[in-house]
Order: sequence, then structure tokens, then C-alpha cells
Amino acid sequence: MSSVKPSASPKTDVTLLTGDTPCPWAKEIADSLEKTGYRVHWGRLDQPPPTDQCIISVLDLESPYLHNLPEEKYIDLHSYLTKIGKSRMIWVTRMNQLECSDPNFGIIFGLARTLRNEMGLDISTFETDVFNSATTNGLSRVLDKIERSRASSALDPEYEFAFHNGSIYNGRCHWVSPHSQMPIESLGETPRKLAIKSIGSVDSLYWQPFDDATELTGDEIEIDMHYIGLNFRVH
Repeated sequence: MSSVKPSASPKTDVTLLTGDTPCPWAKEIADSLEKTGYRVHWGRLDQPPPTDQCIISVLDLESPYLHNLPEEKYIDLHSYLTKIGKSRMIWVTRMNQLECSDPNFGIIFGLARTLRNEMGLDISTFETDVFNSATTNGLSRVLDKIERSRASSALDPEYEFAFHNGSIYNGRCHWVSPHSQMPIESLGETPRKLAIKSIGSVDSLYWQPFDDATELTGDEIEIDMHYIGLNFRVH
């Protein structure tokens, strides 16, 4: 299988969103991006956000920023996100989906999915538990991929990335018909009776095949049932 090699997208401005004091790894990210041609700017939540570039948030690097978020910080974050316009955001956080050492970092995934669905924000996540040059290179590759896909108006862009054991992973969901995955067996002409696997559990009801060799005699009749009612207690 062959494909056209994607053309290199022009480097753009990038804003690193940090707390009051950028951590050492944030500075390493800035150095790495500048070496690859990006123009890096520094930003905080209490400053006006850029409206048409990529924002890389490193607020989660030292602690889960969204966990027990004080009111004033929530107001700053809310104001910032409502003003970013056409900017794209990559939220760097600790590993939570492939592995999890602190579930408090997982809040960002629900928030990001909600912001995409309800506000139309272009916000991605980048998970890692390793903060070194290899991870910085991985983040740079994800940034390049996001910039290329947005420039080409991808119909189904990807938003969630994880750097794990030197590789970048991202989850993909594909719609399938349940009938194609779980083909329904034909009941055929075999007689069946209603049976239960767990007494008291209506969910465990099923049709059980049985050998009915009984022939009708005398005044016996066969009833063909089309409707049947059950309550939630099975005796």
C-alpha cells in the first residue's frame, strides 16, 4: 500500500501556557520547538490568549491543576478558554488511560471532550509520565500532526495522544453494526421454553431448547402464545 507523503506544514507561533514560574521541562519544550522552527511565546491564564495559533498547556506538569480548583483559578480558566477563538490547544498531562498513577489527572479528559462537543473548541490531550527529550520530540510530532490535519480540514481529526515506552498512541473508535459482530443464531423449528439462569434475575431469562416428543391426544390443545407478561419477581 502506498500513499502521498504529507507536505511539511509551515511553522507557526506557539504559546506555552504555564503557571507563575515555568518548570524546567517547559523550558526544554520551548527550546526544542524553537529548534524545529516554531516561534514560542509564554502565556498565563491571567493574560489575553492568542486567537489563531496553537497553545500548549503545561499546567498539569507539577500537580493536577483541575483537582480541587479554587474559584479564582476556575474563573481565570473559564475566561481564557472562552477567548481563544480559532486557536488549538494541547493539554499536556500525566498518564491516565494506558496506565494511571494518580486519577486526579484524569479530569482533563472529561473536560476536553465536553469542550469539544458543547463549545466546539479544538482541544487535544497529550499524556506522559516521562519528562525527557524523547517525550519532547513526541510532543513536537503530535503538534506537527495536529497542525497538518487542521490545515487539510480533516473530517475526523484526532484529539487524544499518549506517549508510552517511546511510542505515541491514540485511541480510535470505529462504528460497526452489532449484528455483524454478534450474528443471531436461527432458532429453527426446535421447541424452546423460557428458562432462567439466576433465580430472581430477569436479565438472565433465555429460551432453552428442549425435546418435546409429546403428541396431542384426546381433548388436548396447543396454544400459540404471541404476548406474555412478566413481573420483576420470578418464583
